[in-house]
Amino acid sequence: MSDDSPRAAGDGLADDARRRALASPDARTRLAALEDLARAGRPLDEVDALAVVDCLGFAMKALQRRAADVLRLSGDGARPAVLASLRAALASPDAARRWGATYALGRLGIVDPVLVPPLLEALASRDGDQRWAAAALMVECGARHPATVLPALLDASRTAVPELRKMALYVLRDLASHDPRVPDALLTAVRDDDAGVRLAAVSALTRLAAAPGRACDEVLRLVHEDPDVGVRRAAMSALGHLGRGVAGAATAIAAACNSDDPGLRRAAEAARRRLDGPA
Repeated sequence: MSDDSPRAAGDGLADDARRRALASPDARTRLAALEDLARAGRPLDEVDALAVVDCLGFAMKALQRRAADVLRLSGDGARPAVLASLRAALASPDAARRWGATYALGRLGIVDPVLVPPLLEALASRDGDQRWAAAALMVECGARHPATVLPALLDASRTAVPELRKMALYVLRDLASHDPRVPDALLTAVRDDDAGVRLAAVSALTRLAAAPGRACDEVLRLVHEDPDVGVRRAAMSALGHLGRGVAGAATAIAAACNSDDPGLRRAAEAARRRLDGPA
């Protein structure tokens, strides 16, 4: 006996019902259809794959993430149309669609320089999840295309948008570039008006293969003068990386080990252990 319901036994949604669900105005209906495709695990034909691409335009993060994952099931015959559609969406007037396409391309292993502008846009987002996802993709892109990505990040570290300045510094940190312009950018950023940018700069300074001599002086200045307690604690921790052989660092750490601030005290104790360990 046949089953005329949208869901046939053991087969998930029937093709026509699933395609209607993928085109639904309701994000949760689309998400359920994506889960059905993921469970089936079959290569997507072009029609289904392009319907999944359309799901990337929703601002619902769970839907965008699942759509990007499901697109990895695209069959060989569908892939050219999928990539063309995603690349076209990078120029969409809709921010959610631009980000969804950017994220999906990254998940498909496409981290070409064409992604740099939308990734910079995402690094400035108010959404923390989006910023850090964009940062991870920018690190991948920078590892493959440093000549394009590094200048863009250095420019971003001087932009008027604090969130973008901060995230650009974190990407520079994780790229671990030996470009001589990077230390100068970090030393400029430790004097930024925004505490979050200063924190990022301190974090990045500790990851330099060879920190400039001024780095410890700048970090000591933050320990003694910065108005933000989080920056002072981070700077104290950074002395464990930058303060070897510097008398001022040892003095600051010793004083902070007796601080009334438990966070500063812990940072100082950790810095002391690091400096007392092997070089």
